Amino acid sequence: MLIKKFTCSAFLVLLLLIITGNAIAQSTIITGKVTDADANPLENVSVLIKGTNNGTTTDANGTYRLSVPKSSGNILVFSFVGFADKEIKQSQGNTVNLELEKSNQSLDAVVVVGYGTQKKVNLTGAVSAITAADLESRPITAISSGLQGYLPGVTIRSFTAMPGQNGSTIRIRGTGTLGDASPLIVIDGIPGGSMDILNVDDIESISVLKDAASSSIYGVRGANGVILITTKKGRANAKPSISYSNYFGFQTPTALPEFLGSPEYMTLLNESQRNVGRTPTYTDAQIDIARSGSDLNSYANTNWIKEIYKKSAGQQNHNLSINGGGENLSYYLSYGFLKQDGLVTGDNFGSKRNNVRLRLNTKLLDRLELDANLGYVDRKYSESSSDVGEASGSIYSALQISPLVPVKFTTGGWGYLGGSNNPIATATDGGYNNFGSQEFTGNLSAALNLFKGFKLRGQYGLIKSNSQREIYNQTVNYYSPVTGDRIYQTNFPSTIDNRDYVTTYQTVIGMAEYERSFGQHDLKALVGASQETNISQSFTASRQSVVSPSVPNINVAVATQLNSAAED
Repeated sequence: MLIKKFTCSAFLVLLLLIITGNAIAQSTIITGKVTDADANPLENVSVLIKGTNNGTTTDANGTYRLSVPKSSGNILVFSFVGFADKEIKQSQGNTVNLELEKSNQSLDAVVVVGYGTQKKVNLTGAVSAITAADLESRPITAISSGLQGYLPGVTIRSFTAMPGQNGSTIRIRGTGTLGDASPLIVIDGIPGGSMDILNVDDIESISVLKDAASSSIYGVRGANGVILITTKKGRANAKPSISYSNYFGFQTPTALPEFLGSPEYMTLLNESQRNVGRTPTYTDAQIDIARSGSDLNSYANTNWIKEIYKKSAGQQNHNLSINGGGENLSYYLSYGFLKQDGLVTGDNFGSKRNNVRLRLNTKLLDRLELDANLGYVDRKYSESSSDVGEASGSIYSALQISPLVPVKFTTGGWGYLGGSNNPIATATDGGYNNFGSQEFTGNLSAALNLFKGFKLRGQYGLIKSNSQREIYNQTVNYYSPVTGDRIYQTNFPSTIDNRDYVTTYQTVIGMAEYERSFGQHDLKALVGASQETNISQSFTASRQSVVSPSVPNINVAVATQLNSAAED
């Protein structure tokens, strides 16, 4: 046995030596040096065999050493930041030297920063940016949702899918305060706007300033980061171009919780009560009734999650734009329409939004540049009068109510067994919360080039918002399926609230900017001042006991008149 083992081991060693020898014989070493146009060595250049993961990098002297298969068909790929990639096919020799050419395509890209722009190569702060192409690839209804996964250090969380309210909470590099941790939103140089009411197709680029170095120009308002949004403008020296896009889709609820049926619910509830020494709530006879379905008024088997959600909800988006211009004038005009249906049962859920934008850019006397950017948004959304997701909301109630409660009694009235509101009745007949808003934005700016490198800039911004909200809490009555008597009612007495809000925001910005390049050195200086005013007005009127539920109007409510107004 010892001789056999030794013979086998010797054979394996010999086989390994043969395989290793063949591997060495089938590969060769390539060396070389990589330099720039001035013959300076380039360090950390990536050298890779095309189509494989076999590669290396150059050292401080620009030299490299790479083991490659012994073949004349190998293609070496050389890549380095700021230089154009280059591919070289291996020749018969074992030395490959080459010169890389500079590529300014990425480093010369302009990134929007606070009160101006910079080349990407000159950025020292933590700034991330995305373009219109990144957003257009996603069928989104709110811009904040479209940022998910694109920007490092930016966290996006959605808390509601309600139509017209499905924006997201944005956090840049975590939460840095116990107060409001939302970043500052700046749209075309005007701070304080709302990004989620903009038309996604109107966006040219989005930059995110993530650290103190990049956002410090905005002072304490930029402590949580800054999001800079730039809208599209017309193309100079271009023929009129008309663009139309649309999409139709359906939303469906996913990952919904699964609940027990009534017999299982009753059995486990009894078991939990026995475990703590209590008398079980349900008898075996009652459990059998629920299992047989012989009394659907008192022992129903309702899956409330399936009842509260629709199977799907439609969504459509249309965008039409025209842009172009001549040598001294360019224009961009767009219209967008968005419609979303709600996933919650009932007719009280849905939203519509209309966006119009006009932007004119002109150049006068080769020194003066004018930019007029006007936008208008008309949006509406509706929901149940109870706040969905809160303790009184339809979805929350659907998670709490017993499966024994029927959606409707066999007599056709709303089902009720005590303890919890019927969420389907609340969503369908409990009233509505209708919201409407019209917002006009005017952004006028001028830039005067006095001499080479020196520019004066002025900007005036106006945001005028007018919104209305009507909340109608309609009384819902529940009647006994046996006697026909009323056994319960919610939202009594009925109430109707009308709320109007008017907000006017204005800002004036003046800046002087100097920018010059001296050889390999760049100098840029900026000094400026801004003034902002914000005036808010509100009016609220409330009445109780609406006389005609079919015509809900504050003028036909007869009790408890309450009015209030405020200005800030």
